[in-house]
Amino acid sequence: MARVPKEFHYVFQEADPKQLDTERDSEPIMETILEEGPLEGVHWLRKTFGDEQIKQFIITKGRHTLSAMKIVGK
Repeated sequence: MARVPKEFHYVFQEADPKQLDTERDSEPIMETILEEGPLEGVHWLRKTFGDEQIKQFIITKGRHTLSAMKIVGK
């Protein structure tokens, strides 16, 4: 069980980041970091979840929940 690093806690407004588990809460963690987090957070996501899991999240759920500007990288 891994936790969200302290340097990214500030982006979690709707959840207590100390209680988030990367296995159980992978989707809300990815959604929050991709939408609100810094570039370093995306690097952490890639190390933690891998590109394929992030890609699948964006295809299945993120395309409905992430803002369009974030998805296209503008």
